[in-house]
Amino acid sequence: MAPEAELLSALDRLTDAIFSGGPPLTGCDDRLRLAGALDLQETREAVSQLIAAIGAGDDAEPHLDRIHHLAETELARRLAPQQGPEIAAREPAMAEFLGESGDHLEKIEAELLALEACPSNIEPVHAIFRGYHTIKGLAGIAGATAVRDLAHELETVVDQLRNQKLSVSPAVIDVLLKQTDRLRSRLLEAPDAPLPAAAFAAPKPAPRNQETAAVKVETAKLDQLVDLAGEIVIAQAMVRMSPCVAGSEDTKLAAHIARLTQLTSQLQRAALAMRVVPVGGAFQRLSRAFRDLAREAGKDARLETAGEDAELDRNILEQLADPLLHMVRNAVDHGLETPAERVAAGKPAQGVVRLAAAHHSGHIVIEVSDDGRGLNGPAILARARERGLVAPEAVPGPNELLDLIFLPGFSTAGTVSELSGRGVGMDVVRLRIQQLRGKVEVRSAAGRGTSFLLRLPLTLAIIDGLLVRAGTERYILPMFAVREIFAPQPEAIRTIATRHQVIRVRERTFPLVNLREKLRRPPPPAGEISQPVVVVIDWNGEIYGLLADELIGKQEVVIKSIGEWLGHLPGISGAAILADGEVGLILDPEGLLGGRVYAAA
Repeated sequence: MAPEAELLSALDRLTDAIFSGGPPLTGCDDRLRLAGALDLQETREAVSQLIAAIGAGDDAEPHLDRIHHLAETELARRLAPQQGPEIAAREPAMAEFLGESGDHLEKIEAELLALEACPSNIEPVHAIFRGYHTIKGLAGIAGATAVRDLAHELETVVDQLRNQKLSVSPAVIDVLLKQTDRLRSRLLEAPDAPLPAAAFAAPKPAPRNQETAAVKVETAKLDQLVDLAGEIVIAQAMVRMSPCVAGSEDTKLAAHIARLTQLTSQLQRAALAMRVVPVGGAFQRLSRAFRDLAREAGKDARLETAGEDAELDRNILEQLADPLLHMVRNAVDHGLETPAERVAAGKPAQGVVRLAAAHHSGHIVIEVSDDGRGLNGPAILARARERGLVAPEAVPGPNELLDLIFLPGFSTAGTVSELSGRGVGMDVVRLRIQQLRGKVEVRSAAGRGTSFLLRLPLTLAIIDGLLVRAGTERYILPMFAVREIFAPQPEAIRTIATRHQVIRVRERTFPLVNLREKLRRPPPPAGEISQPVVVVIDWNGEIYGLLADELIGKQEVVIKSIGEWLGHLPGISGAAILADGEVGLILDPEGLLGGRVYAAA
């Protein structure tokens, strides 16, 4: 951080300490040192007066306002003769300015929503004021005058809230949220304004005794690191499986290879951990959208969140933004009743939409639920018959009925509004989740509400795989879907309806999928099969047996995309490079069923 920006941040921390009742004198010497180093004599004298006022028990607030004003004035005066673009350093400096300001805007938005929920709590007001003030100072240093001026106006409004000259009300919150959006737009318009030379000052190294520190890194560099770590893992496996290494009796070489295997695995997991982020950030961004949607729909509702600390690959979380927004919109518009309808049904007038995340069996499960009216089964069936999606005489089961809402263009809304009725949404949700190798489930009860469960992998980069053979080819089955493995007894396999096979396992009968026949692979040459095996798959509660020609073993693999040019391959979700350098296809446990599941007896 440039010393100018560091001074403004230091002054903000001093303000925070005074208003929160903390030790205000802590770090005052640092403020004096910074002001002196920057030749801001008036600011330095004002800080000294503040220290004296605190020591005498006087009110510190007037001194704080004067310090901030002097610091900004003297900084602007000091930077005036240094104006001029530095083309070589412009992009990273502007990226740092935009990134830091964007972080403050997110915090401001969260505090505004917290203030609206509890207007009597004054702490969010102080936090909002500090956020606008910091953005104003950073914008002044960066030469973004439009951002600076608007931030100053917003700071003035919040200062009236802080001094109780203005009361917290929905109208005030509306104005501040809209102007915060406007401030965000002005920030984006700032990759066009020239930056002063001070914005490109070399960052000051962190103190050696600092326990934790953070470094901002471009996401593209993190992705490249993850890819390179994956390639190292593949190369290491190829060395380990090389005949000259695998057949060696050199104990030292074996120890070195084992150590290399351990280190490459640690490297890969460390690289993946750098790309993992909590889901709380995505939940927070939805809070603002939820507020606006509820007000527009005339619903009295609150948003509850849980499991914000659950972590997920950043790439997956970014692609979840649209699906989550669609489901929150549906919960508000379709799920929740109006306050009058809820009271008439014996419910509280205020409805609840809940966002929750939790890790489960190698996956993350994100739930979007509401306590509203539930899905209207008869209305769904009537609309499906009207559109020719269900035959007039057909009576779909409960799960099949709920699955109709995921069809493209399907909607039960009677009118088109800004929120819904265009038949766009849930089909996008399912498509996006499937692209992420996940699954979406829906549960609903009339009068009690609806829940959507998104089951997703923790990362798109690696999986623990079970290597099996079908014909002459090897395939990878995700280990998290494997329930058990056993050699089949011929009498346990039966054929029903002349075409479908089932297998009897401990007094239960499950569907059986012959992997070689499903993938249309030729049988292996005689004598090359060691022993056929049945792998029992448990995919989100749906259990079936997968008959493979041979079990090869377990292997951690790096997932590679098979490319859009290959199109959609039923039963295949990706590819991986095996230890011998050959390519193996990754099986999709759900796609192998071909969309049909036969109930277990």
